Amino acid sequence: MRRRGHLVPHRGAGLPCGVRFTCGVRFTCGVCFTCGVCLTCGVCLTRSVRLPCGVRFTGSVRLPRGVRLPRGAFFTGKAPFRRCPLIRRFLPLVASALFALGCVTTQGGRVNFLESHPDAAHPPTYLGLPLRSGQIVITEAPGSYSFMFLLIPGKFYPFTHAAILSVENGEPFVYDISGEYKLGFHERVMDGVEGGMRRQPFLQYVAANLYAEVIDPPAGVDGEKVAAFARAQVSKGTKFDAYFRFDEHEKLYCTELVQLALEAGGDKPRPLAPVNENPTIHAGMRWLGVPLDSAAIPAATFLDESRLMAALGRFPTRASAYAYFEAKHELYRRFQKDQRLGFLFDLQWTGDIVVHPEIEAFAYAAAERFAGEKSATSYNDPCIATTVQKMARERFGPFEAPK
Repeated sequence: MRRRGHLVPHRGAGLPCGVRFTCGVRFTCGVCFTCGVCLTCGVCLTRSVRLPCGVRFTGSVRLPRGVRLPRGAFFTGKAPFRRCPLIRRFLPLVASALFALGCVTTQGGRVNFLESHPDAAHPPTYLGLPLRSGQIVITEAPGSYSFMFLLIPGKFYPFTHAAILSVENGEPFVYDISGEYKLGFHERVMDGVEGGMRRQPFLQYVAANLYAEVIDPPAGVDGEKVAAFARAQVSKGTKFDAYFRFDEHEKLYCTELVQLALEAGGDKPRPLAPVNENPTIHAGMRWLGVPLDSAAIPAATFLDESRLMAALGRFPTRASAYAYFEAKHELYRRFQKDQRLGFLFDLQWTGDIVVHPEIEAFAYAAAERFAGEKSATSYNDPCIATTVQKMARERFGPFEAPK
């Protein structure tokens, strides 16, 4: 059943499940909506309209002051972000994305051993892999948060998390720091984030991720001192830093832990990454109190293919993993200043976020396209980039990045 034109339902009218309203419909005070109603482009909701769980918005729906959105309502089009009276319910989702830097726990999956590069200086020590203390494990997590996190830095970086490897009595363990949001009453949203150091067996840690690479520390860095620093944080009970501040180290976030561990082994400091200039990213971070000038050190900061020791994960080949990253790179390229987070993500009744299915499907389709490709020269392989950009044009339309 569809309602068209300038229909004005009268005060007290009841709308049953499944009714769909299109452009030009105006709803006045007192109209009752039930679960399943779909509101599309041009619909105007006036003050005091109350919407129940399950209402779906598509297109340019206008939400003036006084409209109440319940759990379960979500947008799939250009609903005006700044006019939404529940901005405070949306911004914690940006916090959730920031937590993805080091706190998302996922179920384990099959691990494919994709590459191993032992040599005289790096003999195989564990299942044919040349693992040793002080190496850096950088990973890509599955799920919606990894898509949110890629949008925060001022440039695109692959990978979402970083950790330190420590070989103890012949067994490799991974040390990292993570945080998780706990529901409750807090003066600031980020004060609800709790977490600290973790120590996990290497394969258990890798199995929870889509893809992982083991990177040797830079030349001249003492790997044993790097690992010792990470182990010491467990003994100290170091907590997770939800505000991502690098100017103090009482609390740490994941890549801050890795950077300080490397410096303890003799490495040089790395620069902090600037934040994306997209207005919705800035608005969310300001409200959360996360510094705009030092949001994080991206995990890929530690990536150096010349020091790659091992690659493993759920993808069948490294080329497949590279194609997945290239698809996310293309999404980042298209996320210009006029784009909003709501164009890519949906709100759930739990307050969680879910990336739009077509976005995630694009990334996995790119990975599948290169599933049989055994060789890949680098993350910037022009063949992969050209193919993935063509796929994006076919799915999302043409795009030319501003110069």
